[in-house]
Amino acid sequence: MGVRSAIERPGPEEGRSTVVEPAPRWLAYAFVACSFALLPWTVWLYQTLPSRATADNWDVAWTGFDFAIAATLLATAIGALRRASWTQGVAASAATLLICDAWFDVLTSRTAHELEVALMMAILAEGPLALVCIWVARNADRVGAWAESRREAARTRG
Repeated sequence: MGVRSAIERPGPEEGRSTVVEPAPRWLAYAFVACSFALLPWTVWLYQTLPSRATADNWDVAWTGFDFAIAATLLATAIGALRRASWTQGVAASAATLLICDAWFDVLTSRTAHELEVALMMAILAEGPLALVCIWVARNADRVGAWAESRREAARTRG
């Protein structure tokens, strides 16, 4: 079942569509308020945080982050193979994590060589893979419907 079909379910009266809101309207306003509240916080962080810092557990943080990327990519693959409805969410999550990884790899590079490697990874690996994940997230319903029609055609032939 796709997003559109979940939102526009047939109503009780002669197949008319009834619009089902995915979330209450007040929630949209709450997200707007949160996004605006983050602006002064972000400015304050920019003005007060040091340009250089040492962090404990740096290795664990990056290992965990890369594990999360691997897990979302694997979940995207499993969802795509199963034609699961949750494929869009994990593909979007994988794209987000890949973009964040590229961003932080580039910005936390200490040497020219590290920066060069980070930029190459961002341009040749993380960026393109994030774009594929975005494509999957945007087209999962269409691809799932196509796959289902192919399965139905195979059943009627065989």
